[in-house]
Amino acid sequence: MLVAVSGGADSVCLLHLLWRLREKFTLSLCVGHVNHLLRGEEAIADARHVQELAQGLGLPVEVVEIDVKALARKKKLSMEDAGRQARYQALEEMAARMGADCIAVGHTTDDQIETILLNFLRGGGPEGLAGMPASRPFLSGPPGRIIRPLLEVRKAETEAYCRKEGLAVRLDATNLEPFALRNRLRHHLLPLLSREQPALEKVLLRQAEIFRAEEEFLRIFTGMLLAEIASPEEGERGIIAFSAERLAELPLALGRRVVREALRRLRENRHSLAMEQIERVLSLAREGSTGKRLSLGGGLRAEKKYGKLLLSRVSDAESQIPIPSEMFLPIPGEIDLPDPALRLCAERIQRGEVADLRADEGGSIAFLDAAKLADTLTVRFPRPGDRFIPLGAKGQMKLHDFFINRKVSRAQRARVLLVCQGEDIVWVVGYRIDDRFKVTERTHEVLRLEIIKKGG
Repeated sequence: MLVAVSGGADSVCLLHLLWRLREKFTLSLCVGHVNHLLRGEEAIADARHVQELAQGLGLPVEVVEIDVKALARKKKLSMEDAGRQARYQALEEMAARMGADCIAVGHTTDDQIETILLNFLRGGGPEGLAGMPASRPFLSGPPGRIIRPLLEVRKAETEAYCRKEGLAVRLDATNLEPFALRNRLRHHLLPLLSREQPALEKVLLRQAEIFRAEEEFLRIFTGMLLAEIASPEEGERGIIAFSAERLAELPLALGRRVVREALRRLRENRHSLAMEQIERVLSLAREGSTGKRLSLGGGLRAEKKYGKLLLSRVSDAESQIPIPSEMFLPIPGEIDLPDPALRLCAERIQRGEVADLRADEGGSIAFLDAAKLADTLTVRFPRPGDRFIPLGAKGQMKLHDFFINRKVSRAQRARVLLVCQGEDIVWVVGYRIDDRFKVTERTHEVLRLEIIKKGG
């Protein structure tokens, strides 16, 4: 078993407890630590502390360094998402090298409560409101499981255990900074809600328990239904084919789950799927015409073809082909544009990290208020009747009139891309953002959109 140890009270408590129980349960333990290279000397001291702790217990230990900031820039992810993805991937790779088929992490009840509330604020649906499972499979590499032995233990209890046993722990000062949403929730929102509803934590945990049980049943049922209505022979070639009619006839909740599970099996990365992607696939099954395609981001595509709905991975060669319909931009994330030389990238950044927040009018960069935008945006070409509120304007304007005022030719207008949220235009790419989504004094998190040249 690989024990993931950051140096904080939760993971130190977990390691010490497992070490004490190693003979009783015949546990073969090793220790892993991931340095995100975000906190300079403090991070180095954390790694050294974990190494000394493991060596003092007579356990093998491995430390891996990952430049999370560079990874976030490269993959257009938030620092939190990049750190989480990199951490779990590194731990799974460590487990493979050290011969461990299980990774224990130190999440507590407090972490569970925060996660449930965060997922609620982000519109996570029943799966998000179920919180973290006590165990889950590895997402890559050899078979194995991530387990959370302390999920029913409070953080105050892990801290008390460390004090009682005389175990030195490290404090991550970034957990106190107000920039990260989880920190603001932990230090401000949760105490406020608890004053209004003293039983809030019990309510959230009970609710999560109900959702987890229902999610487990629905997961099994969805798998059975997918096996029944999907075409297995095409599924083996990286294409999952449905009868569009049968998919459209499913109750909405089941249709969403079947599509989500099919896309989950096809995708090759850890990015989650946004509800808007699922809804567009179902709309394509119900109403789309033969030949219509949707780019779903993350190398996935949906296509209506002679009564069938095809979900597939897109090859590198196919990804260069112009896509005539809507494209979906995950936030954070990136997509290839109809111009094969260009890519649209999106990243979330803290407002204080950007020196100049002015929209790059006439250029390739736009800054927007991330809190006003969903986890997935639509990218498309103009349509008749499109309207938006140009930055600085007091009311809506027809996009057609905006182009005329800017002396944009008819041929140029047809090639202008629009970044949209539902029916609302967010950015007329290269010209103007919509005033409703601009960065204001109240903005905490900024969404940065940029058109970049591939290989540039």
